[in-house]
Order: sequence, then structure tokens, then C-alpha cells
Amino acid sequence: MKTYLIRRLLQMIPLFFGITIVSFSIVHLAPGSPVDLLAGDPNITPEDIARMEEALGLNRPIHIRYFEWVGDMVKGDFGNSFRQGKAVSALILERLPNTMILNIFALLISLSVSIPVGIFSAIRQYSLADYLATFLAFFGVAMPNFWLALLLLYLFWVRLQILPGSGRGTYGWTVESVGWHWYFIDRAKHMILPVFVLSVSTMASFTRFVRTSMLQVIREDYVRTARAKGLSERVVIYKHALRNAMIPLVTILAMSIPGLIGGSVVIEQIFSWPGVGSLSFNSVMGRDYNVVMAFNTITAMLTLVFMLLADIAYVAVDPRIRFD
Repeated sequence: MKTYLIRRLLQMIPLFFGITIVSFSIVHLAPGSPVDLLAGDPNITPEDIARMEEALGLNRPIHIRYFEWVGDMVKGDFGNSFRQGKAVSALILERLPNTMILNIFALLISLSVSIPVGIFSAIRQYSLADYLATFLAFFGVAMPNFWLALLLLYLFWVRLQILPGSGRGTYGWTVESVGWHWYFIDRAKHMILPVFVLSVSTMASFTRFVRTSMLQVIREDYVRTARAKGLSERVVIYKHALRNAMIPLVTILAMSIPGLIGGSVVIEQIFSWPGVGSLSFNSVMGRDYNVVMAFNTITAMLTLVFMLLADIAYVAVDPRIRFD
């Protein structure tokens, strides 16, 4: 176990820096730059643009800028935002809790619905409930998140006016002004639509994986043997079959966590949710290189870490797997 972890951690180092090289090159070689956005202003002269490029270090070769960025990044310094003038780490720490709250609720709802529905759909294969669950799962996977978000906004915010459509809370509402009770209800109402939209596609994907995995497992010989021994169907399904059926879901779940953060970019922008996703979107549009690179770096790091955790979880889920 210890040797395996050390080997995997050593393998992650060059992979992580390879990802940063590709990401840094794409971000900095893409057309446009922070100062190019000012080129249309008649009050800005070419000399002003040249001075700003020199001040931001954009006139230096890209490999020098990369090594300087890496040197600062390993010390936890992602530089300052070109647009807001604040430290990037402070901006991300300020918004990260909002994104984490949104995605944790979405993930918990997805798991709590998809696992029992997937199991029920598998053990009732070809029943009406199975067809309905399969239809809803395909519908959830095929439906674009942004389209569902706009549809729900129009229905519940514009037409019915029963749910708020933007922000994290009503402007001016504080605990001191309205009390804990109404403050909590107001925050919860602002979360309903974005959490639901984020949950739908994830829930649908998880349901399909659980159903498919369960269908494979319940046909195995050891499941038939458990039934032949006279064990109850509940014990056969939840003790003998479910554990092995969860192995593919461990991989999908581990990969979904960083994906949820990256995937919430569009949803946060549509609902004006003040999270890391909307910060990243606005930074891409404003060519704010340091913020974009920090977002990409954190996402890459989370992906590598959760892939390692998924491999470790295999051993807990499936005793046949050994690290050696």
C-alpha cells in the first residue's frame, strides 16, 4: 500500500506539470490578450498598450512567463487578477464556498436518487417502472443543462414568480435585518433552481451506470448461489450484489467531483451565482490569464487526487483487488 501510494504520487508530478504546460500554452497563445481589449478605446494609444504589456510582463517569451508562473504557483501564489487587482488566491477562496455548497447539494441529491432508482430498475428489468426510469435517465442525459436552466428560469421566475432566478440571496437581507429563519429560507430558495439543474444530468448518468452494473452482477454465479442458499432477496441484493456493482460508480463518482466544479461554470453564469465558475467564465471573457490558470490548475489537481482516491476505494469495495 505504502509503495503503491508513493509510486502513484511520483507519477502524478510530471503528469500535473504536463497539464499546466498545455493549459498555460493554450491560454497565452489564444487570440487576444488583456490589453487587446483596450485597443478599441480612442483614448488609449499604442504607446499606452505597449507600456501596459511591459508592466504585465506580456512582452516576454512564453517559456519565461511559464517558469515564473510555476515558481510562484508551487509557493501557493497565483498572482493578481488583471481586471480586479486582487490576489487570485483571495478571489478563489472568497467564491469557492459558494461553488462547493451548490455542488455538494447537487451531488448528494444525485446519489440519493440514482442509486435506489438504478437498483430498482435493474431488479425489475423490462417492467413499466424500468421503462419509465430508463426514459427519464436518457432524457436527463440528452437534455442540455443551459436549456433546462433557461426553461426553469422562464417558468418559475418570470411566469410564476415563486422562485428567485439570480444571486445567492435577496439583496439587503441579513441575519440582523430579517432573522435566521427567513434568512435561511431565502438562501434555500435561491439554491433550488441551480441545484436541481446540476443534479439532473448527474442523476441520470449515475442511474444508468448503477442499473447496467447491477444487471451484470445479479447474473453472476455467486449471486445465484446466494439465492440457492435460501438467503432473502434483500440480503442477496444489498449485501452480495450491490458491493460489486458499486465498483464502476466509484470511478464515475471520483471523476464527477472535479467535473461538477468545472461543469457549474455555465449554470453559475446563468443564475448569477457568485461562485468560482462564474469567476472563471468572466475571467476567460476578460483574458484574465492568472485567474484562468488558477482555475485550470485547481481542477487538474482535484482530478488527479480523486483518481488516486478512486483507486484506493477499489480495495475497500472489491476485496479481489490488491495494490501489489
